[in-house]
Amino acid sequence: MEDTKPEKMVASLGRAAAEVLKKHIRAGLVIGAAWGTAVSATVEAIQWMEEPSIKVIQLVGAQGARNAEYDGHAIVKLLAEKLGGEAYYINAPYLCQTPEIAQSLRETKGIKETIDMGKEVQVALLGIGTTETEYSSYYLSGLLSEEEIEVFRKNGVVGDIASNYFKLDGTPYKDDFLNRMITINLDDLIRIPVRIGVAGGSVKVNAIIGALNSKLVNYLVIDSITARLIMQYA
Repeated sequence: MEDTKPEKMVASLGRAAAEVLKKHIRAGLVIGAAWGTAVSATVEAIQWMEEPSIKVIQLVGAQGARNAEYDGHAIVKLLAEKLGGEAYYINAPYLCQTPEIAQSLRETKGIKETIDMGKEVQVALLGIGTTETEYSSYYLSGLLSEEEIEVFRKNGVVGDIASNYFKLDGTPYKDDFLNRMITINLDDLIRIPVRIGVAGGSVKVNAIIGALNSKLVNYLVIDSITARLIMQYA
């Protein structure tokens, strides 16, 4: 994939990731999906098919964004429809005002059911986020402020997967601020057998390196230009 225009590159990544995902689709599969432009493009590229008893689980709370690329509900809904499966939603905001509110919501019956289903996910479709402010989905969707992103950067954070933040060497970032987020936790995420990470562009190089070092993805779909840049760090 040599597309240099962002929209063309994301579409190409989506088609490639859809082919990877397709190889794992089978009856009874439990799929988890995060959100973001690459994940959205992958779901758009998935062909309509129907396998018995597939479940599609939302891994990150609702963003409340108007753009479907930033809407976990829309992504899970479309993927479930395309696979003839059943969708499980997290009907709670991604970011709560306080850790106490977040914890209360996690214990709410319907939300807890979906979070618990995350422990059964066999294949996860994941974007790789960056803390480069102008390219951060969390900033662009209005979920995090420039100041909040800057705090991550000052602490050496280069990216995240499903809001599990990490540094360049893959070390997880821990902070009380993260207790306000409703998302799959680190231990449950890394136990998923197939974790497909989709990302591209030079601005994502550090985030992708951090993701690889973190072991949070074990399948990686990227463009060839970004791959060459990453190889320079090897």
